[in-house]
Amino acid sequence: MLNPEVLFNLFLPPIIFFGAYTLNQRRFIENLGSVLTYAFLGTMISSLCIGACVYGFTRLMVLLGRAADGEFSLTDCLLFGAIMSATDPGR
Repeated sequence: MLNPEVLFNLFLPPIIFFGAYTLNQRRFIENLGSVLTYAFLGTMISSLCIGACVYGFTRLMVLLGRAADGEFSLTDCLLFGAIMSATDPGR
């Protein structure tokens, strides 16, 4: 079985180095606006969708009598959505 410490300390650094070394910097700089727009908007949309789904699910559970009322507020659910959202929603 692969130890996570071996993965992060031995295999991951060369993979990241190779990706950065072979990056076409000119094309990346030209598309930086699009990259940042998709990254920020994708993360925001993902956060809101996850938070709204969790909030709706908790409200449904309260209506069905499976959970106590008032355990999760909308703010709690949106914060959970922000934590669960990927930083790279395109993957």
